[in-house]
Amino acid sequence: LCVSAQASTHESDMRPHALRGEVLYTAGRWREAIEAYSPLLQASAAAATPPPLTTFLHLASAYQQLGKPQYALDVYLQACVQQPCASVWLGVGKARMELGETAAAEAALSKAVALDPESPVGWGHLATVALKLGRVQEAGAALSTALRFGLRDVGTLQHLARGFSAAGSVADVRVCLEAVVAIPGSAVTTRIALAELLMNEHDVAAARLHLEAAARAAATDEEVAAVHALVPRLIDLQMQLRTC
Repeated sequence: LCVSAQASTHESDMRPHALRGEVLYTAGRWREAIEAYSPLLQASAAAATPPPLTTFLHLASAYQQLGKPQYALDVYLQACVQQPCASVWLGVGKARMELGETAAAEAALSKAVALDPESPVGWGHLATVALKLGRVQEAGAALSTALRFGLRDVGTLQHLARGFSAAGSVADVRVCLEAVVAIPGSAVTTRIALAELLMNEHDVAAARLHLEAAARAAATDEEVAAVHALVPRLIDLQMQLRTC
């Protein structure tokens, strides 16, 4: 009974820290959230009572938002001891990617997708890792899997597009850009880049559709100028196709 009472008192003492940390994290006040969450891990370690998984995930994410992947990794690894689930291994993989530990990141991400085979973010990160390791075909396969399961993270897709471009895989760049422009609110510049790529591939009909869409959505002088710069080339391509 004494042990139970002590545990109950410990939990009640920690609840204000947990609630404050959650509020600050939701508000994007990363440093203050870290200050609120950190005592939870310290006190829980002393009492052998692990905090909720969300505490680990929010604390690690706050460190990542502040550009401190090593601190984030340390927290994720603590979470692995308590609950080695897919979201934790995904965090480990992302932190190791940020630290440049590509092989270790791949191992962690592989564990994440083994536990959650339909994780679009996990497969997206695996595509990124495969590109860094020079395995372009494998990266393309991982990208296809990520998209099949609903990957809609613009940052990840744009990063992959740049990676595939550097690797010379135009088809995969197109897949990435088409996925980005399908997301509501995507940047006009992405649609312009896709139109230009399609012109390079002589897919004039698709290029025209995306260029027209970019023209309708253009909101700045720079965007309007970028659209207008491609119009003469599109007209030339149309003329060439008609004479063939």
